[in-house]
Amino acid sequence: MQFLSHRVALLAVVFIMGLCILAMELVANRLLSTYFGGTIYTLSSVLSIILGALSAGYYIGGKLGDARPNATWFYGVIYVGGLTCLLMQTLTVTLLPSISGDLDTVSGPIIASLILFFIPSVILGTTSPYAIAVLNEQTRQGAGRISGTVFLWSTLGSIAGSLLTGYVLVTLMGLNSILISVAAAITLIGAMGISGQWRKRSVRLLYAGGAVAWLLWFAFISPIGAGSSVVYSGDGVYQRITIFDETYQNQPTRFLFLDKNASSAAREGSDDLVFIYTKYAKLLPELRPDARTALVVGGGNYSIPVYLRSKLPEATVHVSEIEPSLYELSKRHFWLKDDPKLINHIADGRRILNDGRKYDIIFGDAFGASLTIPSHLTTKQYFDEIKSSLTDNGIYMMNAIGNHKPDYPSFVLSEIKTFRQAFPNMYLFATDSPDKEEALQNYIFVGVNGDRQLKPEDGLLTAEALTHQLDVNKLNLARHRSFTDNFAPTDYYLAFGVTKQ
Repeated sequence: MQFLSHRVALLAVVFIMGLCILAMELVANRLLSTYFGGTIYTLSSVLSIILGALSAGYYIGGKLGDARPNATWFYGVIYVGGLTCLLMQTLTVTLLPSISGDLDTVSGPIIASLILFFIPSVILGTTSPYAIAVLNEQTRQGAGRISGTVFLWSTLGSIAGSLLTGYVLVTLMGLNSILISVAAAITLIGAMGISGQWRKRSVRLLYAGGAVAWLLWFAFISPIGAGSSVVYSGDGVYQRITIFDETYQNQPTRFLFLDKNASSAAREGSDDLVFIYTKYAKLLPELRPDARTALVVGGGNYSIPVYLRSKLPEATVHVSEIEPSLYELSKRHFWLKDDPKLINHIADGRRILNDGRKYDIIFGDAFGASLTIPSHLTTKQYFDEIKSSLTDNGIYMMNAIGNHKPDYPSFVLSEIKTFRQAFPNMYLFATDSPDKEEALQNYIFVGVNGDRQLKPEDGLLTAEALTHQLDVNKLNLARHRSFTDNFAPTDYYLAFGVTKQ
């Protein structure tokens, strides 16, 4: 494999390593988001740990390159890097699920990133400066010119890795398959590079160690998969999608999980709504029996759109679901049928409001869990856009998660203050109990685009809903800040106001 020592081959290897590093970085963020939420803390932790590790690798690679500027050592380091990537993938499958439950959403991503990604990133970071040293020894073209060329190809590889992973590989292969492919590619490149030195005892030991590592992976780690109750498991564009069967409330139930969050559930042969918070959607046909247009922001398994269609047969229900595969998965696994009056849009819940349509009903269910929410759907500007998209006396109902204890910061109390600025005529329900202010629970926000009052004596609110109604006027919101497009640190509010109870 002498050709691997040539300049063009070395630059090609640098390109591939740059591609693999960025693929690993993107996958690392998605993997940790599954367990700790797609928060700013997860992204910052992954970027900081990997960048720190690469920096250490640059330094080590420069020293190694000066000490041993030959291609055999260069490829030997790459080979070891491939094996550490295999170890990283093994730990994400075996260790991460068990330790994530004991770690919080703030420190957890940093600890997990250190355990999983630091050592592989250090070793992979050595390749660019090491390649510079090898090329300088071979060509003597000058350190500046060689450095510029190496970092050009490394950066081009990173760009290719970013685009290829984000636009193709995540949905085509899945996260674990990407990591295995990265580990296999790096190991293979290293093995090819050192194959010419097979007579050396150190090279034979490297090969033997690598062979044992891969055999152990195929024997024990590769078979690890979903349980027998899992109907579907795969990576979407935004989240890990899992569909499985379980007994819930003494009835067979099929669940949709997005990452670790229970998104929605349904039962075969029934259009009833399973989760407690979703049952509040039953109020919408009662409040607007004349509704002809409705929008559901966040489709999930499409149980709420289906329910609205069943109770409002004359209405057209639009659904904004950003995860592209959920509509077809719901047809395949949640008994969703084609309906000309149920129109699916693969679109962000805010962008769909720009199409100029007016709705009698809008239901917002895009908040996955208390770990992470799309902050751009929490702001005063968003609620103003919702209000302008409603017809006169149109109803907006929204689900949120948290608690209403008076401590600062409070996501729920800030959200109430923000919501009320757009919808002065608002109603709030705590699905567990309005008396349990410290309890983590779902909250149903209801805003009316007009002066119409939802009076109990008129039968507009059910008796059950009334027992859960929270009097907004009794909440002290003075110290709590409103969310705007300029100020919506929801990750911070959720991490310190919800999870640290």
